[in-house]
Amino acid sequence: EFPIKTRSDFHALKTRLNPEDPRRYPENWTSQTKALAARDYPVGLICRGLLAFGRDFMKFDDLMIAFAEDLEWIEEMMEFHTDFIIKLWTRAVSDVDIDFIVLGEDMAYKNGPMISPQIVNKLMVPRYKRLTSFLKNAGVKTIIIDSDGDIRPLIPLFLEAGITGILPLENNAFCDPIKLRKEYPKLQMIGGLSKQRISLGGESLELEVMNKVPALAKKGGYIPSFDHSVHPEVSLVNYQQYLKLLNNAIYINSYSLDR
Repeated sequence: EFPIKTRSDFHALKTRLNPEDPRRYPENWTSQTKALAARDYPVGLICRGLLAFGRDFMKFDDLMIAFAEDLEWIEEMMEFHTDFIIKLWTRAVSDVDIDFIVLGEDMAYKNGPMISPQIVNKLMVPRYKRLTSFLKNAGVKTIIIDSDGDIRPLIPLFLEAGITGILPLENNAFCDPIKLRKEYPKLQMIGGLSKQRISLGGESLELEVMNKVPALAKKGGYIPSFDHSVHPEVSLVNYQQYLKLLNNAIYINSYSLDR
């Protein structure tokens, strides 16, 4: 069962969610930070987003009903989670040069977001502004929302809130990276390559990669990837063809989230 069914359940659970508990960092944290200082690869932090916090702890139906009947409670949970992330990550962003953040939301279906842009603007934008300001003041430049579905109605709000990128850009939900690049020139993007078309192999696969990747990579701010997890129907041969095409793409050396 989900641990939160009522507001009192949430208040009881909060006592167990102490972001400053020293056990949240490993005992060898100091030695790890020294090793990370000499790294030659990117390092990021990943956590659940503001809506996903409720989805993790509540039955989805109950959560949606709470949005309709007790918006103040939803706001209280989002405020708590914002504070939790900032307190938890204060030490991390102070001790390590963090390259990117991924906030897992999964807050849209094929036909649109789970909650309206109006509610996102009221509840999430102010808190994401506070979170992204904290991160950017610590030197983090790349802050990405992870959501499937048609997230397009929320992209302007995310950008206003300080979010810099979106993944995985699901094709079946009309998130075409070519069109999004024209509409949002500075939006960082990961994904956008149709898992269905790649699974077909051959010409379908080649057209999917070559019609998107060179143009997007030339403009920057894009990392090519499937528009979700690699589909089970993608054969090893087709996956190898996909990788070969990426490696031979005209602007392969331009892949970067930096501009």
